[in-house]
Amino acid sequence: MSFPTKKAQQLKKQFHSTRKGDDETNESYVKRLKSIANSVAAIDSPTSNSDMVLQLVAALPSEYEAVKKILSSKWPLPTFEEACSMVYVQEGILMQDDQIKRVQLRMQFHSTRKGDDETIESYVKRLKSIADSLAAIDSPISDSDMVLQLLAGLPSEYEILKNII
Repeated sequence: MSFPTKKAQQLKKQFHSTRKGDDETNESYVKRLKSIANSVAAIDSPTSNSDMVLQLVAALPSEYEAVKKILSSKWPLPTFEEACSMVYVQEGILMQDDQIKRVQLRMQFHSTRKGDDETIESYVKRLKSIADSLAAIDSPISDSDMVLQLLAGLPSEYEILKNII
């Protein structure tokens, strides 16, 4: 009976603790996972398909919950390649959702107007809130666009101020 070397144990531990980074693509995460598994295989024994699939699923963030449930409930488990394909499809859906949200927020930002009974402070806070939401999905509003929209959304009684600025 052979015992894994210390290096193999370290690599296996690294494999099982690998998580997808917040700013990391799924492709990059999968390559990293495969690289570690290949390193383990080179000095010990190959990582099984089920271990590969289960680690892929375990390390995904919460927005992949639907895919995680589907993959972990299949028996037998799909191949690692099939599981990766499902994850890539979900990634595409999430990217489309972000694009739709980005467009909706930009439309909302550019159509925001100060209400008749609304204070300037409230109006500015609404604009700032939309701008913050856009920044959170990597679509920040520039300072000049913020000022231009702030002015564009003011009613006619602010015309003198608008012209001065």
